[in-house]
Amino acid sequence: RISQKDIRDLAAISARDLIIIITIIINISTKTTMYGIVIDSGSSRSNIYLYEWLGEKENETGVVMEKLNCNVSGVPISELKIDPKKDAQTWEGFKKCMKNVLAAIPVEKHKTTPLFLGATAGMRLLQEKDMQRASEILNSLEVYLQSLPFDFQNASIITGQEEGLYGWITVNYLMGNFLEVKQTKHDINSKVCLTNFLK
Repeated sequence: RISQKDIRDLAAISARDLIIIITIIINISTKTTMYGIVIDSGSSRSNIYLYEWLGEKENETGVVMEKLNCNVSGVPISELKIDPKKDAQTWEGFKKCMKNVLAAIPVEKHKTTPLFLGATAGMRLLQEKDMQRASEILNSLEVYLQSLPFDFQNASIITGQEEGLYGWITVNYLMGNFLEVKQTKHDINSKVCLTNFLK
């Protein structure tokens, strides 16, 4: 049984977690270890997460594990392109974290490892105040991320509505609301919807 505190904790999960779920809800035909990189750029800092999962599927999704978590030193990306010195520190922070990520993934897996960046509150506010600078920051990040030997997907600013939806999907996924259960006694496949799970 999940407590109300557990629900609050789950609801606080950031947008990166939905990106993780989207990344692993893919058709995987092999049983080798797969990897995915998510950059969560919030209002206070950027975090780079490396995840791994086996190619085997459970309900068409991989069972994901966090392999590495690196805090990018410097300023949050919403404060880039103001002070060149702080910009340099932040780019150095990205490079140091990515060096660790590169070392943690087998070389032969680099090209097939998806890489995402999701920016939230800080960049949303900047986009409202200074759309040009927000666009320039994202363009600079895209150029840098495309230079890495990974399968870069996109760098985008996530809307408040999307972030709320992502949180809802993440909570329900982690609670098991999307699981398909086999009733082996009668050999019947049934969809389980745990809408009354907390009752």
